[in-house]
Amino acid sequence: MKTYLALALSAMVLALASPALRAQDPRAPGSFKVSVQGQVTKPGPYAISPDLTVIDAVELAGGFTPQALRSSVRIAHEGKTTVLDYSDVALNNANANFKLGPGDVIFVPVDPTYGK
Repeated sequence: MKTYLALALSAMVLALASPALRAQDPRAPGSFKVSVQGQVTKPGPYAISPDLTVIDAVELAGGFTPQALRSSVRIAHEGKTTVLDYSDVALNNANANFKLGPGDVIFVPVDPTYGK
């Protein structure tokens, strides 16, 4: 019984320490929902904390699929659409640190050259 309690306590501590795990708890203070759509492994709505970025949200959605056009990730943010490049060669601070807001939608399109 004591081992079970120690494991449960350890899991709770890890969950509180990890921003990605905290982000999945819709009851977390200050959390809000965003939608991750398109070429990600698990598209759908996600509750995230304010300190998470677009790339963090994509990771919560299981990451990019092989068909993803990483160079044209669209974010509907505050009534505007922003296109960011998350290809390996273009990832920079502006892209990596783009913060999300409540109701934002991330859309990862299909790469038209995939499989050709």
